[in-house]
Amino acid sequence: MDRRSFLKEMIRDLADVGKQIAGPYIEEKLDKIDRATDLITGVSWFTLGELSQGYDEQLVNGILISFFTEKEHILACSKTCLDCHELAHWISYQEELRCPECGRSYSLRHQEGTLKLKHYTVKKDTGGWQIALPAQGAAFHA
Repeated sequence: MDRRSFLKEMIRDLADVGKQIAGPYIEEKLDKIDRATDLITGVSWFTLGELSQGYDEQLVNGILISFFTEKEHILACSKTCLDCHELAHWISYQEELRCPECGRSYSLRHQEGTLKLKHYTVKKDTGGWQIALPAQGAAFHA
């Protein structure tokens, strides 16, 4: 082995050792940043039950949430019309939520419509799917 190859191999090995040493430390700091961000924004993460493909509903932390799942993409929104505060109904043959009071609708498949709903962030974690909801004590419409 010539000098150049030896130095390249040594640098690569040192970089690998550095990654192994610093990796857990960096992950710990990133977790702390995530928790601080959630605290500042007033968000708590809740684990979801099993979701079926297509439309599904779950009661999470006292809030009725609508889910529309296609493959690994999940859309999550409230079932309450933000204009008139009525509970929207699921119209399965049109794949949309419709407010019985104001008549507005929202297509979950195409993500369009006149019905205003609160949307929520969903992420995949090691324990399954999680949803971000307002933390206890935070204003619901904040």
